Amino acid sequence: MVSKFDSQQRTSDGGATLLAVVDRRIGLTERLSALLHDPREASRVEHTYQDLVRQRVFSIALDYPDGHDSARIGHDPAIKLLCGRRPSDARSLASQPTLSRFEHGLSGRDVVSLGRELEGSVIDRLRGALDELGVEYIVAMGGNSVLASRSKRHMHAARELARRFEKTTALFGEARYKTKSWKHERRVIFKAEVVHAAGKSPRNNARYVVTNLRHDPERVWELYCLRGDSENRIKELKRDLEIDRTSCSSFLANQVRVLLTAAAYVLYQELRAVLRGTELHRAMVATLRLRLLRIGATITESVRRIVISMSSSHPWKDLWTKAAERALALG
Repeated sequence: MVSKFDSQQRTSDGGATLLAVVDRRIGLTERLSALLHDPREASRVEHTYQDLVRQRVFSIALDYPDGHDSARIGHDPAIKLLCGRRPSDARSLASQPTLSRFEHGLSGRDVVSLGRELEGSVIDRLRGALDELGVEYIVAMGGNSVLASRSKRHMHAARELARRFEKTTALFGEARYKTKSWKHERRVIFKAEVVHAAGKSPRNNARYVVTNLRHDPERVWELYCLRGDSENRIKELKRDLEIDRTSCSSFLANQVRVLLTAAAYVLYQELRAVLRGTELHRAMVATLRLRLLRIGATITESVRRIVISMSSSHPWKDLWTKAAERALALG
């Protein structure tokens, strides 16, 4: 067996055109780059700000988060295509020094504009699903003697059920409660749980949350438990997209990196949206990247078209096709 790295016009990110389709659908990188003031002399510019924004956003999305990675991917035909270049273009994408000058060259006004545009794009996306953004909350709070007294009857009943059926039992209830610092009473939901484990004495596990939701107590608790999904989103940003990779020498440059990482995440959110109803609708960034974007492919081009040939045996080809069709239909 002989292994060589001598195949031309091949890429390991052949499926990443999905991100480009999603980006064009919502116009994200185009809007972000249009906000930036470019002080450079136009006749001497090789890489426009739109080129640089796209290169950084797509590179971060594909797990090439550092500026130095540009030396590795600068000639990748798929990433050139994402950035608006023809795959056969002999020119490399922007180098690390160029990207670094870009990140350090943006003004405070530019950075604020980027942040506001990202914020606005996410809010507009949510507004499409909600008539208005009301502020609702479910917040955990510590127990005390007053709350223990309010949940005492439920806890007693839970202990009896746990003893009778020899299994962990939880009952839910609510009470009106006011602390010294609160201006008025609030609704407190409690879970009166008795944990049963073989060979151990039953253990009380009372938990409390304060909320303004009107659902019944058990449903409120179910919604509170969904907070774990929000924590998964934070984990994606840190682990899968490295939003905390702030190694620039200035605050503003680091903030640029944070915002461009957030932009990459917005593209993944949109990709999840077009996958609604499939097994990947709630998949994390790393899973989406592995199954739908990181696909080996051969890229061929003629005067009229560019063809990306991926493996016919790719395990998730049907999902990739469905995502592409939906994204193009909504564009």
